[in-house]
Amino acid sequence: MTPPPSEESPLLPPAASKRARELEDPSPPSQESITLWELRVLLVPYFWPKTWGLRFRVMAAFVFMFGSRGSRILAPLFLKEATNTLSATQLGTFPSFAIAMYCLTLFVFAAAKQVQTYLYMTVKQHAYQDVAAKLFEHLHSLSMNYHLTKKTGKVLRCLDRGSTSTDNIVNVIFFRLLPTLVELVAVSIVFVFSFKEMTLSFVCVSGVLLYVVATAVGTQIRLKFKKETNEHDNQASEKAVDSLTNFETVKYFCTEEYELARYMVSITLFQRSQLSTRSLLNAIVALQQLIQQSCLGVCLYITARNIYSGTMTVGDFVAVTVYVANIFKPLDSLGNIYNTIVQSFVDMENLVELLRIQPEVQDVPGAPALLVSPEHSALLYARQSSTHEELVSAGRTTIVIAHRLSTVRHADNILVLQKGRVVESGSHASLLQQNGEYAKMWSQQSKESEEDA
Repeated sequence: MTPPPSEESPLLPPAASKRARELEDPSPPSQESITLWELRVLLVPYFWPKTWGLRFRVMAAFVFMFGSRGSRILAPLFLKEATNTLSATQLGTFPSFAIAMYCLTLFVFAAAKQVQTYLYMTVKQHAYQDVAAKLFEHLHSLSMNYHLTKKTGKVLRCLDRGSTSTDNIVNVIFFRLLPTLVELVAVSIVFVFSFKEMTLSFVCVSGVLLYVVATAVGTQIRLKFKKETNEHDNQASEKAVDSLTNFETVKYFCTEEYELARYMVSITLFQRSQLSTRSLLNAIVALQQLIQQSCLGVCLYITARNIYSGTMTVGDFVAVTVYVANIFKPLDSLGNIYNTIVQSFVDMENLVELLRIQPEVQDVPGAPALLVSPEHSALLYARQSSTHEELVSAGRTTIVIAHRLSTVRHADNILVLQKGRVVESGSHASLLQQNGEYAKMWSQQSKESEEDA
């Protein structure tokens, strides 16, 4: 197995390799685990929004979701009745009612699912806005030091993927896995009380549990590679953004090849991690299909044996086939679902780590706004005189930008700016003699000082 390239690879000379390490993010990701309590900031807006109108939509969406699954559980029973009627030795009444109800329940299943999606769409949009606003506001509350040393590309990727991952978690766990779990319990009850065959219930539950465990273990192994893939992707984006942002510097020092080499190292590492992750996924999918088809085969064998013994009918055989297919159908993509969950939690952890960064200077809770203006602030005369003395310098040129003209009255040359242009220049005395803009401002500030005194 070929070792992955590093910053010491032949792509970079020794000096460039050392410089590349210096340019990496000096602070490694936090190893402290993220608690569910910290994730609540991201998840609460999806289940308990601020307004009662949105809360009603959430509750209605869950009602339609469970109603949809309930309709699909009833459908095979009507199919069973129609099959038994048609397979009878002496054909009796045509099973028009059973056929109609079977089609109607399937329609209700699909329609209720679409209504649920429509109702919840507005909730997701408002929740996404709340999370994005909270994150954006938090970034603006951080210090200048953070923004001068941050990796812009990495932060933007965290913001983008973190906000989207919260939406993915809600869709996958609460609107796909939870209904499937409820459906599994309901089908097991149908097998026990309607089909009078507890073995079918045991086989289905065992098959699903084995399916889930195999998927979870396999995907957990993939987690290490997925985190590496995510990190290398962040590094590639970070290097590209930083290099293009400092385009002029790169051109000045003719470091295009060096920047390209650094970028390609991250791309190569990203692709190798991605290949390992994909190979493991293929193996997991093959194992999933083996478990699923084995479970179906055992259930059909049990049903066929009971048909021969006279305890079950052909309609039961058809219904069992549909039930097992319906149980495993949502789980066909469980590998991708679990992968989405794992990736989303990784992205959400990155986002929570970003939220953990506290501003260097924090206001006291409930502190009123601080107003700073000439009416609300003043400089003691002793300190003001000391400040003026510090500004006086001999043997060097000092440039001072002042609001109070008394600060620069001893300057050798004063430039008066108006609308971006120099309108007057000269010493303090000469500008007063000109009786222009400087003289007007000096007179106005002198009156304000007298009134304050």
